[in-house]
Amino acid sequence: LTTLRAVGPGCRTVRAHYLCHIIDFDPAPHLAKIQAPVLALFGEHDPMVPPDPNVSLLEAALDGGKAPVRHIQIFPEGNHM
Repeated sequence: LTTLRAVGPGCRTVRAHYLCHIIDFDPAPHLAKIQAPVLALFGEHDPMVPPDPNVSLLEAALDGGKAPVRHIQIFPEGNHM
């Protein structure tokens, strides 16, 4: 989150609209519409999508939806690759 806060204003300054779109995108309304089983994989040491806070945000978004089954796995020592 700290990186996003630092990069956010800069993306508009350098006109990196693709980056602004990624930073501004809120997946929660889309996740709540999922009606299929969900498998989410995280790496314990992922600097791009760290499990904390993303696992709890994903669970909260899915709780408001219709996904019948969900499995969230965090791979110990895993990274983004």
